[in-house]
Amino acid sequence: MPVAFLVTGVLPLLPLAALPVLFHLFLRRKRAASAFSTFMFFTRIDPHMTRRRRLRELLLLGARTLLLLFLLLALSRPVWRGGAGTGGATVVILLDNSASM
Repeated sequence: MPVAFLVTGVLPLLPLAALPVLFHLFLRRKRAASAFSTFMFFTRIDPHMTRRRRLRELLLLGARTLLLLFLLLALSRPVWRGGAGTGGATVVILLDNSASM
C-alpha cells in the first residue's frame, strides 16, 4: 500500500531527526583530570555500572531521535492509499485528542 503525504513541506525537515545524535557526538563533556582528597572514592568504579549507564544513555538517545522522527512524520499527515484489499479507497488515520480519550 503506497503512502502519500498531505503536507510535503515538512519532509525536507526529516534530517533534523539526527540532531540528538549530533548533539551527543559533538557536545560531549570532556572532564579534566583533577586531584583532590575525595577522588579516591571515585577511582574504583564498577565497569558493569559504566556499561549500564552507557546503554541507558544510548537508549535515551534512540528514544529522542525516534520522537523527533515520529513528530515530523506526524506533521506531514501521512495517508495510505488503498490497494486491492480496500477496494481502492483511501485509508485515513484519525487521532482523537479530546478529554474523553
